[in-house]
Amino acid sequence: MKASESSPLIDNASELFHHYDMENLPPELRRDSRYFYYLSVYPGLRQMVELDEDSIPELPEVTHSAYIHTPYCTGVCSFCSYFLTTVSEQDTSPIESYLETVKTEVLQWARETDLDLSYIYFGGGTPSLIPTDALESFFKFLDKHQVLNPTRYGTLELHPEFFTDLKRAQEFIDILKANGAGRVSLGFQSSDENVLDTTNRRHGTSFLRGAVDFLKQNDMLVNLDLIYGLPNLSLGQWERTLEDAVACDPDSIATYFLFVNPRTAMYAQVKRGQVVLPSHQEVQVQHIMAQVLLEQYGFLELPNDFFAKTDADSSTFTQDALPSDSTSLPLGAGSYGYYDNTQFFNEFSLAKYRQRVEQDESPIWRGHRFEAGEGIHRDMMFSFKNSPYIDRGLFEQKYGVDPAEVFFDTLERLIEYGLIVVDDTLKRITLTPKGRLCVEEIACQFEIPDLSNNVPEHLSRAERQKLAKHHFAPTYSMLKQDE
Repeated sequence: MKASESSPLIDNASELFHHYDMENLPPELRRDSRYFYYLSVYPGLRQMVELDEDSIPELPEVTHSAYIHTPYCTGVCSFCSYFLTTVSEQDTSPIESYLETVKTEVLQWARETDLDLSYIYFGGGTPSLIPTDALESFFKFLDKHQVLNPTRYGTLELHPEFFTDLKRAQEFIDILKANGAGRVSLGFQSSDENVLDTTNRRHGTSFLRGAVDFLKQNDMLVNLDLIYGLPNLSLGQWERTLEDAVACDPDSIATYFLFVNPRTAMYAQVKRGQVVLPSHQEVQVQHIMAQVLLEQYGFLELPNDFFAKTDADSSTFTQDALPSDSTSLPLGAGSYGYYDNTQFFNEFSLAKYRQRVEQDESPIWRGHRFEAGEGIHRDMMFSFKNSPYIDRGLFEQKYGVDPAEVFFDTLERLIEYGLIVVDDTLKRITLTPKGRLCVEEIACQFEIPDLSNNVPEHLSRAERQKLAKHHFAPTYSMLKQDE
């Protein structure tokens, strides 16, 4: 950190960093963009196997939620490792064609499960690039085939480019509202325009206040996405980013730590020495700054890195179910889902995805079925990430064992570092304030032992690179092997 950087918030966060003794964490619990694992799917793509028609997981009797991947952007951010391709804002016809294929995929799944979708998430890529006519047509299709629950709720990710044409933006928002999608997530990321330029974010910062006002005037719930740990993002600029975000009075703010996967532009820049990533101390001070400032403005962390305005009493929050009890239907190329004890991805190729769907074949590409003794690992990982605490009773009901006994040595080590508390009276495992600063790193401690890569030798170099770029899994050991 620069010695000249000082403010009450920066000083407070720096003191807390030292109070928590964060500098003495071992390497696998320190925050490092090169090895960081954002917990959204487990295991990773390279650890999965290709699924044939006989090994496709069975859908539940009723499916209530779906993730729709829109793999199109007008450019590629230097740190982006998601599956996408680029299109011009002047010609979004490929997206229209793509959504027609997604409609066919919906009909395929409707033969296998009762689609009663009460929650839909449009992610990407940039779903706000969807042409308004195509978006309206897609919702009409879903209504026609009666796959939407009348009380449905939806979220769509917005890129700042969306606000360059307010007439189109109004038409787009009107369609969302008319179809029950009342929440948007806006990728602001940073108030430092130099950082935005050098990462190819393709937007400035002056739009923010007007954009949020526009959305709130349309009665939309607004989430802002921010990224900490970006190269050259000073503590002062991060403080300004946080202040600019809260000044707009959004309903929630999600803070993400930068991860730099192989085959991304930034990964190559780091390896060539063109980009220097901030240190563990710098990024954790930024992390603490977000927690402190957002709490001061009335945001509650629910539970990790997601902050919402709410009157709820956090002491009443409970873990009602295990992560493996939740299912999500993936729609579109590059989409991922979980059901039937299987984590899986759809095809990471637009051509192969379209071909499979048009031939009435499942678009599922690679997956991992959790065998006996494996599922408890995934449930521990996602419980730490998404629950207020780990309810050991739920694990005993499902697995017949107490996770505090199964993972005794790992938990003892985390206790030693002051990251968790194991309560034998309430039968809970809870992250400490210090533990909330490295939840993904903690989750990595519970990955399935000795789960090897499954990359067939016959794959081309391009296919191997695809698996590496989109691996999305604990990488502390794997990246070191690659280097």
